[in-house]
Amino acid sequence: MKKLILIVTALCFVPTLLKAQQLNSIELLEKSKRKKTTGWVLLGGGVSLIVIGAAIAPKGETFNEQSFKGAVPALIGAVSTLASVPFFLKSGTLKRKARTVAFTGFQNTRLLVGNSTHPVIGLKIRF
Repeated sequence: MKKLILIVTALCFVPTLLKAQQLNSIELLEKSKRKKTTGWVLLGGGVSLIVIGAAIAPKGETFNEQSFKGAVPALIGAVSTLASVPFFLKSGTLKRKARTVAFTGFQNTRLLVGNSTHPVIGLKIRF
């Protein structure tokens, strides 16, 4: 009896979990835009920190405390710049997926069934 209750309960949650994973094209485009904005913020912040670090660092070849003060922002900027790459890649992936989920166009064809014809609309979804 306990197993039956557990199985029925699990089957009740499966459609909910599967539906949560499906996004329509508008949601995918919004998510893509957020990822791209995050990527640009990380890239812009990283490049500005690299420039600030280069400005703080001394121009000579001597290594002193001042050169380490310039190296820290430059290093953080480099990490931030590299961290922006996955956001740009994911943004492109989501945008491509949104385009394939959207309608690719209507086909004005007719289906012949017996002696009558019925209008048909075609939908093409690529994964």
